[in-house]
Amino acid sequence: NPDDTPEATEKPRQAVYKLTDAAVTKDETVFINISPGGEVKKVNVTDRLHTDMPQVRIEDKTDLKNIADVKTFIEPVIKGDKMYWDMESTDLYYNGVSEKEPPISVSVKYYLDGEEISPDKLSGKSGDVKMTVTVANKLTKSVKLGGKSYSMQCPMFLGGMIMPEETFSEVSTDNGVILGDGAHKLVCFMGVPGMSKSLGLDSLGLSALGSALGRSSYTVTCTAKDFALGNMMFVAVPFSSIRALGFKDVSVSVDGMKDMLADLENLMNSFAS
Repeated sequence: NPDDTPEATEKPRQAVYKLTDAAVTKDETVFINISPGGEVKKVNVTDRLHTDMPQVRIEDKTDLKNIADVKTFIEPVIKGDKMYWDMESTDLYYNGVSEKEPPISVSVKYYLDGEEISPDKLSGKSGDVKMTVTVANKLTKSVKLGGKSYSMQCPMFLGGMIMPEETFSEVSTDNGVILGDGAHKLVCFMGVPGMSKSLGLDSLGLSALGSALGRSSYTVTCTAKDFALGNMMFVAVPFSSIRALGFKDVSVSVDGMKDMLADLENLMNSFAS
């Protein structure tokens, strides 16, 4: 009798553990899909939860939609405005969709032979091409350090694109690095939009450094044949992430960042002299 056959798709019973008051860490990575011009299409978020011991229940909080555990397919337990996870191991990854406006916006404008053109019309065209990437920081945080109040706008921004040499030649950028492997040009640029204003670099005599690293616009020029470009990639991380690069002695404060930037300018001047 077919009615006596267990359903093959029946889910196993999910374990239930005791709520823990142990320390829980949470890391979040935001992935934003944008159009060729910079319009936000979708914001996906991946969260990582970590505990020191497995098989515990932890309390979590999020405003993400369509939440799903991406590895073990554990479902959260929702009770009112609180959410709980029964963690089988010490790490759990879940993703969801955010409806919040991203803290940084990116817009890209395209020009063909000196005239602005939409990206869809540029496809397949040949000529002198200019692409201008503009970054706007929409998140401002007021902090007090050393008895003074600062309005901070200091995310680190990195961007880049891969340009095949059979399509693009004479590639240059006004504030970045170009690397080649004989078949492709890798264009990379970085900065800290809003840094000069936040840290008052002009008053420290670091205006040149501020205009270089603190700019919000980046330009790539080239000669294109049958224009076709893959994905541009952009990354924004907190300034404090510099510690992950090995600068663990850098103080994450206004004075600490000023000292580091002053050292960087002195180094740049040494090479220039």
